[in-house]
This record gives sequence, C-alpha cells and structure tokens, in this order.
Amino acid sequence: MSRWLRSDERGIALVVTMLVMMVVVSLSVAVVQLSLHETSVSNLDQRRLQAVNAAETGVNRWLTTVGGSVTWDDLCHNPLYPDAQDGGVPSVLSTSPRVQYTLGIQFQINGQVDVHGDPVWTNCSTGSATPIVTAALVTSTGVAGTATSNSVAVTRKIQEQVNLTRIYGEGVRKALYAGNDLEIASRVFVRHFETTNDADIYSGGSVVINNYLDLQGSIYAQGTVTFKGCIEGDIYAKGTITGGAAYVGACNSAAQPGAEPQSGVNIYPGWGYVTSSQGAIDFAVGAWAYGTCTGKTGVTKSYCSNQRKPTKPSTPAQCGDTPLADPLEACGYVRSSPDPPVVPFPVMSYAASNWTARGYEVEPYTSATCATAQADLNTYLSGVKPATWGSLTGDHVIRVAGSPCALGLYSGSLRGNLAVINDGSIDTPGNAAITSTGGSFTLFAIRPTNGTPNLTPPLNTPVTCGAPSGVPRDTTNPVSTQEALPSYDQRYAAKTNFSGIKFFTYTPCSIWSYNTTDMGGQMIAGRTLYAKNSFDIGFATVEVPDLLPMGYSAAPVVIREISAQ
Repeated sequence: MSRWLRSDERGIALVVTMLVMMVVVSLSVAVVQLSLHETSVSNLDQRRLQAVNAAETGVNRWLTTVGGSVTWDDLCHNPLYPDAQDGGVPSVLSTSPRVQYTLGIQFQINGQVDVHGDPVWTNCSTGSATPIVTAALVTSTGVAGTATSNSVAVTRKIQEQVNLTRIYGEGVRKALYAGNDLEIASRVFVRHFETTNDADIYSGGSVVINNYLDLQGSIYAQGTVTFKGCIEGDIYAKGTITGGAAYVGACNSAAQPGAEPQSGVNIYPGWGYVTSSQGAIDFAVGAWAYGTCTGKTGVTKSYCSNQRKPTKPSTPAQCGDTPLADPLEACGYVRSSPDPPVVPFPVMSYAASNWTARGYEVEPYTSATCATAQADLNTYLSGVKPATWGSLTGDHVIRVAGSPCALGLYSGSLRGNLAVINDGSIDTPGNAAITSTGGSFTLFAIRPTNGTPNLTPPLNTPVTCGAPSGVPRDTTNPVSTQEALPSYDQRYAAKTNFSGIKFFTYTPCSIWSYNTTDMGGQMIAGRTLYAKNSFDIGFATVEVPDLLPMGYSAAPVVIREISAQ
C-alpha cells in the first residue's frame, strides 16, 4: 500500500498550475506597475516641458510689448497685461492641463554696475519716477498642472537679460530740425555723428541753401529745396529740387570733412538719390547726383547716375525731360513718388522730477528774479559757486519760469552738465566761448513747450512766438546784432564757440545762428532755423530728461533656466 501511495501523483497538475498562475500574476502586476510608472514619468516630463514653454511664453510676451513702453509705469505695469510687476500676478493660458506663468521684472538704471562689473538690478517698487532704463532682468516662472493626491504641479523658471535702448521720434534724431523753413547761407558744415551719413536735416517747409553747404547726411523737406554744395546722403522733398554747383551722394573735395577722394568715387553705395514727390528735378550744369533722380513733373537739365554707375564720368550725360528706355541705365524718372514722411515737432514739457531723477540740482527762478538768474549763471561759468547753490560741480538746471525774460550765455566753463531752461529767449553775446573743466559735459538751452505761455505746436502765425515790442521780428535782416530777440527765439551769434562740449538747443519758435564754430550737438526749432557765415556743427545725439521715448528696442543678451526653488 505504501508503494501505491508513493507512486500516486494525482493532483500535481493543480499545484503546478497554481505556481504558474502565481508567476504570471506577479509578472502581470510588475508589467502594470511598470506601465503606470512609465505613464507617470511621461506625464511628468510632459508637464516639465509645458512648464518651460509657459515660462518662455511669459518672457516672449514681455519682449513683444516692451517696445511700446514709454514711462516707468509702462515698463513695470504694462497695460496689455497685469503681470509685469514685483512678485507678479499669474497669467493662466488656455490649455489643458492648467498652465500658467508669473513674471518678475527688475531693471538696470543708468547702466549701473557693481564692483565686479555686473548689472545692479532695481525692483519696480524701489525705482525712481522717470529713470533711464538700460537693461531688464526678466524672470518667468511657469507652472503646469495642479497639485492633488494623485498628481503634482511642475514648476520651471526661465531668466533672460535684455538690453534696452530708448527709441525717440525722428524729430530728435536730426542734426537740424525746423518746423517751418530752414535757410542756410555762407559755408555751413554739418558733420556726421558716426561713420555713416546720419547728420540729417528736416524742414516742415522749404530748404534754401544760398551759398554752400557741406552735409554728411540727407535733406528731407515738405516744401522745395534749393541748394549749392555737397550732400553726402539723399534729398527727398515734396516740391521742386533745384541744384547748382552741387553734388549729391559724395563730395569731390578731399579738403572738406569726411569728403570723398578727388576722383569722386561714392564710398557710400545707396546714397545719392534725389526725389521730388510733387515737383521736378532741375540741376544746372555742374550739378551731379550719384543716385537716380525722380520727379513727378520732370527731370530737367539733370546730371544723375544710378547705382550701377557710382563714379562720375568726365562728361556726364544729361537726363533731359525724357527718361532713358532701359530702366537699368536710366538716370532719371518722371513718375509719382510717395510724399516724404512728416516728422512731428517733438514736444518737450519741463518737469523738475525728470531732471532730479537723473541727479540734477534744480536752481529755481522766476521772471521777477531774472537778473539774479543771469548773475548766478555768469558766476557759475566763471568758476565760482553762486551763493544759493548747493555746489559748483555736478549737474545743474537753471529754471526761469513766468513772463518771458532774456538770458545770455557768456564765456566760461562747465563743471558738469548744465541745463538753462527759460520761458523767454536765450542768446549768446559776441565772441562767447564755453568749454568744460573736469570732463566732457552737455549744455542744454531749452524753451519748453509748457512754459508761460504754452507754446505747444502748431504755431499758426508769426506773432505767436511774440516779440518784446509785440511786433514780429524783421525776417529780412535776421542776423542784425542790434535787433532785439523775439520773446521766445534763440540766437547764437558772432563767433560763438562751444569747444569740447555737446550743445542741445530747443525752442517751439525760431533759432538764428551765425559765425558759430566748433559746436557738437543738435538744433531743434518749431518754426524757422537760420544758419550762416561759417556755421559748423558736428551732429551728436543728446539724451534729454524732459523728452520721453516713443518706446524701447529690446536686444536679448542671455537666457537660462534657473532653480525653481
């Protein structure tokens, strides 16, 4: 019987089956767990990617809107969305699962750096009212998903450093700006700022160059242009353009500043176009343009080239009234062109906070204390601290508000940037020379638009700018040294010399300048600008605290992912 028991194997199949089932179940559980884990990891990776994308979206949204920012508040609290501020307000994107980003913005003011040369960052809540912003540090925190018992929210953080450059209207990017006519006589030189032809002239009326102009830039006019001399850029006018003894596109005298070689080769390809949108092109024999001439009503007596012929031939062909048949060989076209763009007069309203935010000490005066303001200005230029001023060195504003009074800029030296902001006129006496001591400084001579009275353009009549006698200035003799200035004009006369400083002059009315040498800066007049007798200006852009930018251009420098903790 024992032998039978030992040989009986009934039921072993059940045991084997159970063992196999256990193994299969264990493997199945493992596979399911592995699958769930892989799904979880995949979801987590997806959320990480979504969080990064959300953070980058925040940075990109800020970059696309910063261009229209004008004020400090615009930069910190962009009206297009409420999230560019200290701490940030989450912006939820329309995605599933829930994705959001939060922005935090810090700014570099006036290019400040620490001892290591790294930018010093300022929060919106601690920044001044109207700072000069030079860079931004944009930190965007992206969050994907919602934390629950079964899932986690994933956070990633992106940080980008962006350099910011203020963008101004075209009116403040001109060497000479006249809201109405601009007249030049007797050898005037306007030099470029950098290595290209950027010393442009703009006139809301006509441009008349009676004798000779050496311009390292272009002329834009809403009226006619009559000129002699050398224009290294283009001429673009609404009315007829008349030239005699003139070159457009390159100067042919090596003796002049920035001139081309005697051969007349144009080293600035693309310059030398002459265009009249409503009138004709009329060049006398001896005038030459290195680009194409285009006039609506005719191209007469014109000696023009095109970009395939950049070198002046010994005997240039005359275009005549009919353009050549081959457009590639044509030197002139009779056809319509768009009018030159209108450049609005840049409005400049004075606010003391704009200047104090940049470290200026404001010295206030009124029309009743105009004589005191003049005496203190003379004392400062002589190198002595005026009694009521806090210091001699550093940046100062002399602000004279109220009924118009006349201020004069006499010889002396700047010991910091100086702004003379007067509701009346500003002029220089004969042979005035202003230099700088201890650095390279800027002199501002400004009649603000929000003075007394308000002179915000347009100024419709000549008497709007006024005269002490109530009679308009005699424009037939604008440079008489015996003639009183109108109440709001500016005049720089009789060999005024601003050596080694930048000079920015601005008025809603007119500027009269003659016998002025060695000046670097800009002249902006709401009405007429008149320059003559060896007037010499080197164009240099000047940062003006009272002038708000039209926006910013953003140039990303570096982007990185940082710890989300």
